[in-house]
Amino acid sequence: MEIFLTISLAVLVLLLLPVRLHISADNFGELCGAFKVSYGFRLISYDYSSHGSYSRSAVRVLGLTISGFGVSEKDTSRKRDKKGVHSRELRWFRKLRPYLPGIIRDILYAIKGKEASVHLKLGFDDPAYTGMAAGLMSCVTGRLGETVRYTPDFSGENFEVDLRIYGVIIPIAMIFIGIKYLTIYLWDRIPGIRNVKGGRKYEFNG
Repeated sequence: MEIFLTISLAVLVLLLLPVRLHISADNFGELCGAFKVSYGFRLISYDYSSHGSYSRSAVRVLGLTISGFGVSEKDTSRKRDKKGVHSRELRWFRKLRPYLPGIIRDILYAIKGKEASVHLKLGFDDPAYTGMAAGLMSCVTGRLGETVRYTPDFSGENFEVDLRIYGVIIPIAMIFIGIKYLTIYLWDRIPGIRNVKGGRKYEFNG
């Protein structure tokens, strides 16, 4: 009994340790992006970054890199046919598509300490269009406060974006979300157990 309680307590502690998410992207020059996720105060972390055609990822445990590699799109030795993989992913996406809005909504609600900032710099060849865009964006930024900042560029055609997102989520919340939508998915896939107008299971309508 004591062993069971000890294991249960250990599992509960693991499920309550925070997962921190960092996402950033910008297109100053070449398109660059970074994704970082760490578990339990960086006990385990995964870092991914890309710069133009080069990307790099690393898995770290207690700060020590145990797996890391970089890939260039020009490196054909690492390319392989992914047609079958993409086909399976597409089938799964079609099955889950009706539930994705709810899943995304619940995940965003479960993320705590959310911080986000978007800096957009936009310009057109015609300064008049740049001014019109600035007027429209002022309506958006006025409602979102400091989250979204917009800078008009009257010097010519230009589009620059700088995105930063940070948040913390507890793993047990993700498990509850997964159980919720797994139950909904199974319920939709087993219509025979539902009683609709007298019972579909018994093939008659009341």
